[in-house]
Amino acid sequence: MDIAIKPVRSYIYGALAAHLLGYVGMPDDIDKEEAKKFTFYQQDVEGKSNIEKSMDEYLRGKPGVRYLRKNAKGTIEGVLREDPPEQGANVFLTIDARIQAITEEALRAVSRAG
Repeated sequence: MDIAIKPVRSYIYGALAAHLLGYVGMPDDIDKEEAKKFTFYQQDVEGKSNIEKSMDEYLRGKPGVRYLRKNAKGTIEGVLREDPPEQGANVFLTIDARIQAITEEALRAVSRAG
């Protein structure tokens, strides 16, 4: 059994205001073939548009790093240094969710009506 911890971005109102929030995706500069070689590699996502993109540096956090000491046979003998991960920050917006929901529903009704 493997246990993996993966950071996620959560949206408490689901798809509401998705056009404002934007979306996330894999970074463009990752060599995907190279990344497959490493079982410890945790792929991260980055903001690709709108608020997700403009606030990405605050939301992302920083990965942790552990420097290990190995002997000539490749056996790990100890930890030289460990830098713990830093959690990303929360971003709070001043979008009125109630008004946004009413507006989105009105637009859906108009588009259904033709």
